[in-house]
Amino acid sequence: DALARSFARHHDFDRGYGPGANRLLRLVREGGDWRELSTGLFRGQGSWGNGAAMRVAPLGAWYADDPREAARQAVLSARPTHQHPEGIA
Repeated sequence: DALARSFARHHDFDRGYGPGANRLLRLVREGGDWRELSTGLFRGQGSWGNGAAMRVAPLGAWYADDPREAARQAVLSARPTHQHPEGIA
């Protein structure tokens, strides 16, 4: 919850995010539940785009000594904006 709110609070609409991410983060900023909103994107399938992949690299460095924890944190990082399994993988 805190991560989703942080994403929404720091979101800059002029940074080239896709329309789904822009809509999702605006609605979260307005008090929406990220779980419902993220799952509802793309006809209920959730996003399978590359936004989560673009922000995951620091986690690999931070958890370099613990690959399992790096993978767990990557999933947690992806879920607020990407609910489709391909978007999380």
